[in-house]
Parts: sequence; structure tokens; C-alpha cells
Amino acid sequence: MFGFTNLPCSLYDLPAVETWLAEQERKGKRFVGFSGAQDAKFEDGEPRNEVYRLEPSDGNRRPDPEQEELFRAAGWEYRAASFHDDLWVFRACRPDPVPIHTDPETQAIACRQLQKRLVRRTVPYVLLLAVLGALNVWLWGRQTAGLAELVERPYPLLNTAYWLVYVLFFGGIAVADLLPLGRLVRSLKAGIPMEHTVRRRCHRRYWRWAFLAVVAVYLGAGLCTLRQYEYAALSAGDCAGKYVTMETLGMDNGGYGPEGHYQRSVLGEIWNVREGEPVREDTEYGYTTRWPVFTRLYRLRFSAMASPLLTELRQNADAMADGVQLTDTGLDESWYARTDDGQSILLQDGGAVLYMRVSGEAEDLRDHLQDFAAVLQG
Repeated sequence: MFGFTNLPCSLYDLPAVETWLAEQERKGKRFVGFSGAQDAKFEDGEPRNEVYRLEPSDGNRRPDPEQEELFRAAGWEYRAASFHDDLWVFRACRPDPVPIHTDPETQAIACRQLQKRLVRRTVPYVLLLAVLGALNVWLWGRQTAGLAELVERPYPLLNTAYWLVYVLFFGGIAVADLLPLGRLVRSLKAGIPMEHTVRRRCHRRYWRWAFLAVVAVYLGAGLCTLRQYEYAALSAGDCAGKYVTMETLGMDNGGYGPEGHYQRSVLGEIWNVREGEPVREDTEYGYTTRWPVFTRLYRLRFSAMASPLLTELRQNADAMADGVQLTDTGLDESWYARTDDGQSILLQDGGAVLYMRVSGEAEDLRDHLQDFAAVLQG
């Protein structure tokens, strides 16, 4: 009966694979061949003490008849070729086989050729993955309005995370193949004969566990993003403490109390609060509704995002690009702007960012910095 077993290490860790194949024979598993780059095929049999050797191939599926006859005369029979036909596997067919290699430097030449072949095949693939990943990030950046939109809808982060995981995993597999082969080439060039019985270095197994761990984190982040997203309307009571009221600014709300909506995502919380009698305005795109007081308050999970967010809002918000920076406010950063139809203020303290736009006659917003500080510090 046949069965498949995962390689416990990189296929290109030649001494480790030779040792592992011999161990399987002692367990009664007779080597038949490889299945893909990570599995070996065995058939059940009697436990035996067998000796295996992995030899860099010339790129063909098996040695030509003349080569095969030379190996057999030295006491080695051909068993199988590895994935991509990079390696030939030989098994001793008599108790006293002649060593395939006696000169480490000659063996280094064959292993160096194998190393070059592996680099030519894997590096372009890894570079392609990196380019595709970078292109994905670039396209996401082009399609996303900015950091403010990302805080509101952080789903593009999952797609970017997917590409990063993909590139890192397959790049790691390539490195795990090249490292042991590089060590072997260096030792052979130094004249040190290759050991054929070694303790296995389970790079492949470690990378699999690492990949599973990263996938678990990725899926967990996705579930966290989906579960934590929330959008809800705000009542007057919900708005309390999330903005500076018209009454505080010496204005009359005309009986139009605060309302708005609340958003929450994995990156933070956003309150949008408006107060006063709405005014319908005609624009080139149609009608729009404008409130005398509009406040947007961000509470970010990562404080490092606050300063870039403030910079983005200052560039995009009405009149704030021409605003002046306030000093000695006790806050991390403060900006103020006045126009013909009102005032705007943009503040940041820790992970909280507040933008407020006021239309009509109101007290100077700079006179209420303590009130704004109380809102930011929540």
C-alpha cells in the first residue's frame, strides 16, 4: 500500500533528506518517489537499513544509460527524480558502495550549478509576487480617498494584508530552500566533505506553522473588522459631550437639536454631529444641505495615525488649507480659519482629532479652546 509523507525539511537540504529517507526505511517505509515539491511517496515493506544519496542532476528526468551504468557499477541504483528534476535519488544496491564523490570541491561545482538553477527559477517568481503586491497597494492607494476614508471603511487593509502574506510566505519558502544549499556549497568549497548523517533542520515545517499562524491572524483581523464595524444614528443624548454646542458659542439653534451618526471600525470611532436649522444650498452638482454647526470627532485606536489624519483634513476641509496654526493651546496641534460665512477649527490631542465648521454669527472659536479640549479628552 502506498502513502505520502510531507518532507520535514527543505528538499535542498541534501544531508537532511538523505538521513530522513534512511530513517523511513528503518520504519518499514520503502521510498518510491516524490509527489510535488513537499511530499515523498512510500510503500509499506519490511524495515531495512538502506543508504541514500541525493545527486544534483543535469536537468533530465534520469541519468542517461551510460551514467546510470557507472553509478550501478559503483554500487548505486537510481530510484527517482525530485520535483523540477533538480536531484536524482540513488539507493545503495550492495553493502559496500563506492562513494559517489571523494573530492568536495568537485562536488561543490555540481551543487553550485544546482544553486544557480534554483535562483534562476525562484527569484523571478518572488520578484513577480513582490511587484504584484506593490501594484495592489498602489491601486488601493489610488482608489482610496485617504486616511479619513480608511478609518471609516478599513476593508482595503485586508486585501493588502493578503498580498503581504502571500509574498512573505512564498518568499520565505524560497529562502528556506536556498539557505541550506548555500551552506553546503560554502563548506564544500572550503574542502569539507559533506556529512550524510545529520540532525534534520526542519525549515519547511517551521514555515508551515508560520504560514498557519499568519493566516490565523489575517482571518482574525478580517473577522474583527467585520464584527467591529458599526453605523448608527445619534440622538440628542448620544451627541452629548461629542461637540461644542451652539448655546456655548452664543448661538440659537432654533429648536433644531443635535443629531448625526456614529461609525466604528477596527481603526477607531467617528462621531458626526450637526446642530441648528439646516439650509438647502444649490451647487453645480445639485442641492446640498448645510447645517450652521457641523462637528466630526475621531477617536483613533492608534495615536500615530492622528497627526497624518489632521494634515489630510487640513488640506481637504473648507478653508482650513489657508488656516493659521494656534500656539500655546495645550493641545498637540491646533488650526483655525475664518471666512466670510463662518469659522472652522481643527484640533488634535493624542489619538483624538476634531474638526468643527460654524456658519453665521458665533463667538470666536479660539475663545472656547477649553471646551474643545474637554471634548477631545472625552
